[in-house]
Amino acid sequence: MRKQANTFLLTTLILGVISSVSSVHAEGTLQKVEGKVIKAVSQVQAAANQEKNTATQVAGKVAQVKLYLTTNEYANHPAKVDIDYVLKNNLMWKFSDGTFRPEEVITQAQFVASLVAVRGLKDKTLLPTIPAGHWAKDVYEKAAKAGILNGVKIDFNKRLTKEEVAMLAMNAWKVYRGNKPAGVTYSSALTKWGWMPKKGTYLGEVPYTRADTAILLKNLHEDRLGIELAEKYVSDFHNGLKISNGVLSGRLPNNQQNLLFKLILISKDYQRTSITPGSAFSVKISDLAQMYINVTSNIDSSNLSRYSYPKLPDIRVRTEMRQKFDS
Repeated sequence: MRKQANTFLLTTLILGVISSVSSVHAEGTLQKVEGKVIKAVSQVQAAANQEKNTATQVAGKVAQVKLYLTTNEYANHPAKVDIDYVLKNNLMWKFSDGTFRPEEVITQAQFVASLVAVRGLKDKTLLPTIPAGHWAKDVYEKAAKAGILNGVKIDFNKRLTKEEVAMLAMNAWKVYRGNKPAGVTYSSALTKWGWMPKKGTYLGEVPYTRADTAILLKNLHEDRLGIELAEKYVSDFHNGLKISNGVLSGRLPNNQQNLLFKLILISKDYQRTSITPGSAFSVKISDLAQMYINVTSNIDSSNLSRYSYPKLPDIRVRTEMRQKFDS
């Protein structure tokens, strides 16, 4: 509207100038015409500057709104810490306009891409039903290779419910935590585990937001990192065990920032001895019936690694006993 008004003003002024020029002979002096021309040009310039200033002001306001949306959009959201975590670790991503949209419902493609990222998957299996060039083809083929899509119909833009999110998550986490407990829904199992908020009913039919997804992904990522680090320490412990002259010796690792270590020695007369983290130990192997090493998360108290040595004095044999979803 403003642009139309300015155009009308410009046209009017120009017509006035032309009229002035044509009336030179009538007025008898060129100076009067020049004065009218200068006045008309000044008015046109003022109108153009006003339009330019208005456009600049609008652009500035738009920039302020964008800045607010990208920096303060979820500043007071209960899941702010979780959202910051997933963005920092490239487990979720903002939209092209710089917003996160915490209350928008997560789509299947978005969540599959996040699960591939949280698992750090590389291997793929071909999915010829997804056309070449589709942005999600790579992540879906990685997800398929890892079994994440088992029992799932591919629908990139499907807005997921809590139960659908939980099923995909438990498919992804089977390698770490085993199967879903019998007789319960996926969402109720993960809610009981503490990784999903208590929203909706037992059936998990409520739409699942991107903010709630950030909470779940942070839990999954911390669990994966904790398990991998715990397994490294436990492997070092195992490789450091020695038997010499009938005496078993070793050293239990020190507690770490997020890892708590525990070693239990059980004698043949059922006496239990707990070894202090960071301590070396030695014991007659003939006195031992069993030995357990356990690593617990200092974040959520979940068991990250647990092994038993059921066939002492053979220390080569150990049984993995990490806590599972159905245990």
